[in-house]
Amino acid sequence: MITLYIQVATNPDSQQAFIQEVNQLADKLLSQKKCEVFQLSLAPQDPNQIKIFESWSSAESFKEYEESEEYKEFINTIRPMLAGAPNKMQFLSEIVS
Repeated sequence: MITLYIQVATNPDSQQAFIQEVNQLADKLLSQKKCEVFQLSLAPQDPNQIKIFESWSSAESFKEYEESEEYKEFINTIRPMLAGAPNKMQFLSEIVS
């Protein structure tokens, strides 16, 4: 299993468009069973600070997605909406119970 925690800052005029793009992607990935958990949250003190939590069944499934045209198109779509580079952490884990 691989878990990702991503924090991004959006440009103020792009926040709603960013949320819409991410939600569309999440719906697609979850319906295709590529991703098991995909959550989006806003920081209460600054709604342009957005946190994304993803959980994938395997590192291979995430890597396959990360190398796909779909992912590249998504990144190209959202890049102009961001106020800076995302802060991303990845954790490999194994469910034990």
